[in-house]
Amino acid sequence: MIIVVAGGIGTGKSTVMKILEDLGAKVIYADAINRELLLDEQYIKKIDENFDGVVKDGVIDKKALRNIIFNDEEARLRLNSIAHPLIFNRINDLASSSGLIFVEIPLFVECSSYIKYDKLCAILASKSIRAERVAKRDNISIESALKIIEAQIKEEKVYESADFIIYNNKDINYLREQVVLMYNNVVR
Repeated sequence: MIIVVAGGIGTGKSTVMKILEDLGAKVIYADAINRELLLDEQYIKKIDENFDGVVKDGVIDKKALRNIIFNDEEARLRLNSIAHPLIFNRINDLASSSGLIFVEIPLFVECSSYIKYDKLCAILASKSIRAERVAKRDNISIESALKIIEAQIKEEKVYESADFIIYNNKDINYLREQVVLMYNNVVR
């Protein structure tokens, strides 16, 4: 069984996944697969061909790429069309090998067609809390964080079709309780 863990930036997906790992669950992180891609020569070449000035000395400047895609919808869609098939082929390969597995997918609404899954667990947090988390984590302004969140506004749709919703507006203990309840519900 594949359970997707989804939600917009700053909702706490990675924290939920860490709790699931601590409970003994098998997990896959789409972002980790994406980081592997950033080191792949063919992928770097494709990015260089599609985004001027983003590759410097054979390395993708993630900040420059982020600035482009969050200010240009066409560029964001172009990047997704390059990255998503590669990421999800790898996820599908990894997920096909075992029973219950949790897969963290940051932009689920945009890429749900790429993955076969059984259940959807959505992580929800207020926009202000998300902006604070992203600003602190990425060392950017609250305004920049809100701009990134707004670019992901379609992610609100994930809550409409979720089998489970975990609210992450409180402390880690409250979050852990919700994750344990969801996990126990799934493994029964």
